[in-house]
Amino acid sequence: MKKLNILLIAILSTILILSSSFAMAKHDKSGYGKPFEKIFEILEEINEKIESLMNHLLSLNERIENIEARLSELENKTCTGVTDADGDGYASDVDCNDNDASIYPGASELCNSVDDNCNGVVDENVCEIPVVCDDGNSCTDDFYDSSSGQCVFIPADGIPCDDGNPGTVGDTCLNGVCTGTILADNDGDGYPSTTDCNDNDPDINPGAVEICNGIDDNCNGLIDEELLNCVNGNPI
Repeated sequence: MKKLNILLIAILSTILILSSSFAMAKHDKSGYGKPFEKIFEILEEINEKIESLMNHLLSLNERIENIEARLSELENKTCTGVTDADGDGYASDVDCNDNDASIYPGASELCNSVDDNCNGVVDENVCEIPVVCDDGNSCTDDFYDSSSGQCVFIPADGIPCDDGNPGTVGDTCLNGVCTGTILADNDGDGYPSTTDCNDNDPDINPGAVEICNGIDDNCNGLIDEELLNCVNGNPI
């Protein structure tokens, strides 16, 4: 724009000089005689056209100045209501979360229950089928490590568990192993006093075979149950 203004000023200056020269020649044309009158008439027409051209150039220059003013106004104008708070290059009118720079139209969709690319769909075609990790040990914390693609089992401590042994109480996880306190077993039959109805006789315990002897051998609360040929603890 500045170069065009300089060019217009140079053209206008030239026109003003020519116009002044023609005006002086017109004023003095009487001294040149009739042969030159036709020339001066032509010069007058040229002068009129020059003046018209100068008016057009002045109008053009005014329009250029108006355009420059409008451009300057647009450069300084800020859009109201449209912001880019997270600085990700996407304004709030298209950014579905303008407070998170990782969320914007065109972002890579991640498996995170979030619409990362602002297309209205969450986790499309990015989440794999969950891997279930279970080593069958209640005393480990089992999970899938996506970075290594392996199941990880972390030993737990202090969590109540069941070691499956009736001869223990207070079973608790200790470094990934279910450990309980062993109860007393006076007769050494493998059954503690809490379950052995006679902890002084190794032949009597919850796992013993019931025989005809008038005794509850298997500690189920019944004596000689379901035994044939047995009367009052005596075989017949």
